[in-house]
Amino acid sequence: MRCRCGSAAKEGQETVLAVEITHEGFDWALANAGLRRGGPPGQ
Repeated sequence: MRCRCGSAAKEGQETVLAVEITHEGFDWALANAGLRRGGPPGQ
């Protein structure tokens, strides 16, 4: 994805975050994620 974002060359994209995660870790995060739509935290 780093190449697709222009390697932080665009205005407002000076910082790029790279995260390494295993396939199993991603599956766990996706399975344990919750849907949230706007509003302050706790609602």
